[in-house]
Amino acid sequence: MTAPPLTVSMSLSQHSVNARVAGDKGAGCGRHPRPALTTVSWRFGVRLHCYWIMTRFSAVMLFGVLSLPLLMLAMVPSVRADFPMHCEKPQVMGTWDFKLGPNTGANTLDCSTFNAAKDATSTLTVTFSEPNVVTNEITKETGTWTMIYDEGFEFTISGKVYFSWFAYEVHGANVTSHCADASPTTYHDVLKTPGVIPSNWGCYAGGMTPASRNNGVDHDTITPLSPPVTAEEAEKVWEEEHALVAHINSRQSDWVATSKSPFVGMKTKDVVRQMGTPFKVHHSRYPRAARDDRPDHVKYAGLPDSWDWSNVNGTSFLAPVRSQGQCGSCYAHSSTSMFDARIRILSNNARQDILAPQSVVSCNRYSQGCDGGFAYLVSKFAQDFGLATESCFPYVSGSGTVPACSAQCSDKSQLRYSSGYAFVGGFVRNVCERGWTGHGNAYD
Repeated sequence: MTAPPLTVSMSLSQHSVNARVAGDKGAGCGRHPRPALTTVSWRFGVRLHCYWIMTRFSAVMLFGVLSLPLLMLAMVPSVRADFPMHCEKPQVMGTWDFKLGPNTGANTLDCSTFNAAKDATSTLTVTFSEPNVVTNEITKETGTWTMIYDEGFEFTISGKVYFSWFAYEVHGANVTSHCADASPTTYHDVLKTPGVIPSNWGCYAGGMTPASRNNGVDHDTITPLSPPVTAEEAEKVWEEEHALVAHINSRQSDWVATSKSPFVGMKTKDVVRQMGTPFKVHHSRYPRAARDDRPDHVKYAGLPDSWDWSNVNGTSFLAPVRSQGQCGSCYAHSSTSMFDARIRILSNNARQDILAPQSVVSCNRYSQGCDGGFAYLVSKFAQDFGLATESCFPYVSGSGTVPACSAQCSDKSQLRYSSGYAFVGGFVRNVCERGWTGHGNAYD
């Protein structure tokens, strides 16, 4: 196996760092448990602590920091966490009408009471199309868009960034996702100055036009909520799975799995708390990723055979690994560790900031605290609000409690900002050799 390309796109201006996130699911922490843990060492230097609770490797990796210690809870293929809605790209593509409120607010703007019929002062009609193009139907200007996994979308056009969750309803044991309707949330100006929060925030909401709703695609998805862990399962004690480790190593030689589980001796109910709740069940219908059949010496020309940020000529650029404890905050720990490493790399270790997972767990409006979240939305939060340092907001949610955001220190000099964020390949699920080397889309 030849090393994949290293792409580092970052800046450090007024405490700002740029993030790129791989586009497959995997950093949300709500997963059904299977008692096994292995430590994975890839030939090219990535060292990931991965819960082998899956039949496929669905990693969220923060690009450019390839040896970042990353605590990830992987998944059984049909199980995910965080918000319960489930929408897929074909259900979202088409023309949408949005109603926009005035964009004169700050990032503290609350859109939960936004009434599009009463509060809107302008409209916007756009079309989402493949692979990631959004078009203003009036001006014909174009921009880019991406699904936020299966829970929402974000698009950028005409100097504005629009973010939204899909609408959904819970009916007993089932969830109905309304994939043609966007819940009221925020839009704002594109970032102009790294380290300065984007300006001119407003609320907006909307949905697909009648013509797009009637395009032959079912825009509502009904999925069951997964049942809770039974009382018997909850009391089961986790054990090492040496047979699983041996099986993994017998099937490949590119990396070595070893048995090293901090969960041994814990009960399932305690492990589930670390994974985040609630659960949801779905089956994706995405096609298989396209292969890049160019020879390795062409694809990876000029790249080293291996790379390890923990040992670059004897120097480590990685911050210490920390435990999330009894909180489904793996997404917060992995993302803040990524930013720690990027700052160290960019400053050649002159700066060794330790950023606060607690800032993400307690303050990030785009995540669900101890119930899970996604790396992409942590990076978005870092740009829109800033990440506090560990000394400003020490991590205490290992006990399962989540303090209010007001517990964070008020010293603005302790905030660090992202200067940009993106999925590797430009949009979600475009992560493959063709996507991350810029030689085509994952699916074509």
